[in-house]
Amino acid sequence: MISPFSITREITPTLNTVLIPRVAALKIKSDLVKYLKDSFLITSLAVLFVIGLIIFSKYIIVILYGEDYLSSVAILRVFLIAYAMNILVWPFLLLIHSFDRPDIQTKVNVLQIPIQVIGTFILIPTLGAIAPALMFLIITVIGIVITSIWISIELYRRREIDEMERLLV
Repeated sequence: MISPFSITREITPTLNTVLIPRVAALKIKSDLVKYLKDSFLITSLAVLFVIGLIIFSKYIIVILYGEDYLSSVAILRVFLIAYAMNILVWPFLLLIHSFDRPDIQTKVNVLQIPIQVIGTFILIPTLGAIAPALMFLIITVIGIVITSIWISIELYRRREIDEMERLLV
């Protein structure tokens, strides 16, 4: 059964399909800024959809699965918060492709996997079923922070290169 919740998992891969070829071709600062502004509109709409799911998740769970599954609402909301954060910043995180460095995302993912697994095993005895969702939220934040720091450093470095080129000309 396709639910509104499974649709949220597909938003980021869909954004990848649409945006990666576009962002990989961006090299000029003004093009990067325009890309970010245009993408923010699209991702904001997707995040509004996810916020709606968070707000109405209790009712949707009851309608789709029945009252026996109400205990899953908190878990679902944590996952949806992580998805919303990821969707909102995804266009910015894709800038690694304009720098021809998709390996950065792979390295971040390699770091996230053991954190997710180890953290989940540590937290399950005390937090129960919500532990994997909380760890997913934590690794999402970690991934966003690490990738954002790398992109910010790269943007700053490129700005310095642009300034040096202007001085030489």
